[in-house]
This record gives sequence, C-alpha cells and structure tokens, in this order.
Amino acid sequence: MSGHPAVVSAVQDTVARDGTSRSASRLLSEEKPVHRELKAELASPLGTEDGSPS
Repeated sequence: MSGHPAVVSAVQDTVARDGTSRSASRLLSEEKPVHRELKAELASPLGTEDGSPS
C-alpha cells in the first residue's frame, strides 16, 4: 500500500500542510492538529474521549 497513488497523494498533501517534523517530542513542541484529529478519529468508534487537553 505504501506505493498506492492515494497513499502517496495523502502523504504529499500532509507534508505540504504540516511539514515533516517539529524536531522534538510532542511533550516539548506540542501536538500538531493532525495528532488531535487522529486521536479523535480513533476514539470515535469506541465512544471514548480522545485524551487531548481541553
């Protein structure tokens, strides 16, 4: 799947939007919006909180 055109396109879009790295852990450099979005998407079907600070 890593070479699938949809995956490649999604990666390119994400890198263009968010860059490749903050050069530090999320603890030190805070979360990117994509981290919060991912946690919410993973928690949603389970009906749980995503664990993000308010």
